[in-house]
Amino acid sequence: MPVSMSIRTKVLLFAGVAFGLVAAAGIVLHRNASSAQELRARIAVVDQQLRLYSGMQPQAWNYLAHLLQAGRLGMDSRALLRDYEQLLNENLLNLQEGLREEQQWKDTPGNARQSQLIENLIDAQRQWARGVEVVLRPVTLPANSSNSAWWELFSTYEQGVRPHLDNAAAAQRERKQLLQAQMDEHLENEQVLSGVLPLLVGLVLGPLAAFLLAPLLRELRELHTTAERIRQGDFSAELPAERQDELGSLAHALNRMAQELRDSLREKERMLQAQAEAAERERREEAEIAARDLHRYNAALEHMVRARTGELENANIQLASSLRQLQSMQAQLIFNDRLASMGKLAAGVGHEINNPLAYVISNLNFLHKELNRTQGAPSQEDFQELLTAVTDAKEGAERVRVIVQDLKTLSRPDDAQNGRADLKTVVHAAVKIASHEIRRRARLVAELGEDVPPVQGNASRLGQVFLNLLINAAHAIPEGQVEENEIRVSTRQDTPEFIVVEIRDTGCGIPPENLDRIFDPFFTTKPVGEGTGLGLAMVHSIITTLGGTITVESEVDRGTTFRLNLPAAKALT
Repeated sequence: MPVSMSIRTKVLLFAGVAFGLVAAAGIVLHRNASSAQELRARIAVVDQQLRLYSGMQPQAWNYLAHLLQAGRLGMDSRALLRDYEQLLNENLLNLQEGLREEQQWKDTPGNARQSQLIENLIDAQRQWARGVEVVLRPVTLPANSSNSAWWELFSTYEQGVRPHLDNAAAAQRERKQLLQAQMDEHLENEQVLSGVLPLLVGLVLGPLAAFLLAPLLRELRELHTTAERIRQGDFSAELPAERQDELGSLAHALNRMAQELRDSLREKERMLQAQAEAAERERREEAEIAARDLHRYNAALEHMVRARTGELENANIQLASSLRQLQSMQAQLIFNDRLASMGKLAAGVGHEINNPLAYVISNLNFLHKELNRTQGAPSQEDFQELLTAVTDAKEGAERVRVIVQDLKTLSRPDDAQNGRADLKTVVHAAVKIASHEIRRRARLVAELGEDVPPVQGNASRLGQVFLNLLINAAHAIPEGQVEENEIRVSTRQDTPEFIVVEIRDTGCGIPPENLDRIFDPFFTTKPVGEGTGLGLAMVHSIITTLGGTITVESEVDRGTTFRLNLPAAKALT
């Protein structure tokens, strides 16, 4: 094979040889398969004829049985003869059709002889059938006929017809054996060809592929190795370019590309070196200029820093002053809200103070009259009455003192300082102040845990929170239904860090669309002039400022529950 053969020529040569071998193998296998299919069809025809031969004797026996029955019944047997002759004609047609099918194959032997055997068989069956019909016809049947006579008639079938039937069937069986032998031979040939032809194709194509393609693969590997070296930056790699085929052209192109890359790389290196030198010169010049400018910038920056520092100090002073004013305004707002709540309860508180005060004045008037009346040492009975009056006056004054003390607890100015607040004392004070608003609307139930520790907070602000919530709970319940409604205040400690306070009422409840807005400033559902909308907003602000949380659960016509989580006070050390 010449070395200058191109890759395309090698591929076409290999493809042509492979196609020729595969086509030849396919033709051989196809011809063998066609012959085997033809033999199977011929064997099927012979089997059909053998089945016809095997059914003729049962047909004759059935014919005799029907003739016997017709003779006994006195029926006409000629109709049975016609039916049997019709059956014989059908058998003749089927056998002749089988012979015609066999004639389409070229090497079918003995068709004329088989046709003669078939005609002799059918003629013998007709003669036997006619003779038997005459013997068994009722008009000719002897009166003393017996079964032995009928068996003699069937023996005539064995003597006159059976030899023809055996000859025809034997000829077909010989034909089937011959065809089966040919079929077996074709199957053996097919097995041999299916094993030999692939081996032959492999033996031819293997060496041819090694001869044609091995050099090509070697050149491709060398080309791949060189291309990989160039990809990795080794532009000195070159391929031998003495080949005159496609690989030679590819090697020339790859060598030119490597040379152009080397030239381009050298040019870039030269340009980079020149750029680096120019950049170095510019850098030195810029550094000198920057050094001069930096000195000026530093001086200006120091001046700006001093000026901005003074402005920042002034802004901090103003911010601190604004913060103090804001805190003062917030404390004043909380205190004003507390006084507003106290103002709402002024009538009730006045009534609470007026009752014991009237009791004290009444007892003092009684003392004054009695002392004027006795004008000396009183009797034992008068002394006892005076002592009782003094005791009652003292109890009434004590009640006034407690009420005033509770008012002072809730209304004293806010110092915004947090400390340890006794939750029980603060809640009791708020309950007493709000009791006048509650007693006409609902029963008040206080469940204050005895072991609840103090909370971290401001007593005045906490009292304001509880007072606002109690007043809101009372205003949610109409007057006059005390036994049907309840306001419950409870405290408990769920965790070491927090104390829980719940204020629950059975009032009108809060609509779902308002639950997210009740803590918004100036939001109120009361008529104009009856509410500012700051009460719950102030409650929320105080609780969150103390580090706690407040949540609300409400259902219309069922009631509302406010739940406060207050931080527990740290233990004293």
